[in-house]
Parts: sequence; structure tokens; C-alpha cells
Amino acid sequence: MKNSYLNSAFLVLIILFGSAVARAQGFSYEPKGSFSVDIGIPTKEKNVSFNRVLEGLFNGGVAYQYNISKGFTIGLGAKYSFFINDRFALDNSVGRGGLHIPSVFLKMGYEKFATDRFSYSFSIRGGYSSLISVNDSSKTALGKPFSENTFFTEP
Repeated sequence: MKNSYLNSAFLVLIILFGSAVARAQGFSYEPKGSFSVDIGIPTKEKNVSFNRVLEGLFNGGVAYQYNISKGFTIGLGAKYSFFINDRFALDNSVGRGGLHIPSVFLKMGYEKFATDRFSYSFSIRGGYSSLISVNDSSKTALGKPFSENTFFTEP
């Protein structure tokens, strides 16, 4: 927990430093649109809820945001997460398998470019997501993967 606060503080300091350097140099860059790619790589830090039963393999997404005025943006995107079951933590009836979580979203936010290649943004996203559980038990009980759909919001 202490490490995540230090990482967050370090990130904020980098953003503030980049912004200060850009202002000192009189930098002004405001494109009409920008494209972003997010890729998450699994680490040893895990979600406490899933720590014993799932292992994250991939989390990523793409988004395009359009600059309405002075850094205020709207956009849309898609993201995907994939987890696998830990067979040794679950009842043997579950067996092999995993969770697929595809999502689409709209976003609103603020984006400020410090250079022509580096920006920071703050936004809120809302969209629609599916949880698709593919494992031996759902195959046996349902004859197909278990699926749930829901709306979501996230900062």
C-alpha cells in the first residue's frame, strides 16, 4: 500500500515538472484529436478479491479523444481484460478456464500536452461491459460460457 502512494506521488511530480517545463518554454500544442493505447502488464501486486482464484494475464485498450475547446475532450474506445482460473484454489469441478471482459465506452475529460508527444489527461469513462466466464463447469451446466452484461463508470 505504501508503495502505491509513493508511485502515485512520483507520477504527480513528473506531470507537474513536465507542465512547468512546457510553460517555461512557452510551449503550446493543442491537437484536434489524439489516439491513446493502454496496455497493462501483470505484476506481483494483485487485487485482494481475486488474489487466490484468478491471475490477470492482459488488460488493455484503445481510445480516440477529440478536443472540443482548450483541452476539454470527448472520446470513445474499447478495452479488454483477460484472467485465468487458478485450478488449485478452486473446487475441482470448475476446472480450466478464464474470464474475458470486453468493454466499449464513451469518455469526457481534460487533456493537456506538455510536448508534441507527451500529454496528461483526466477523464471519466462510462460504457457497457460483458463478463464471459469460460470454464469446464459452465460448459457442463449451461452448455455454453456464462455471460453477464452491465454498464460501468470509472475515473
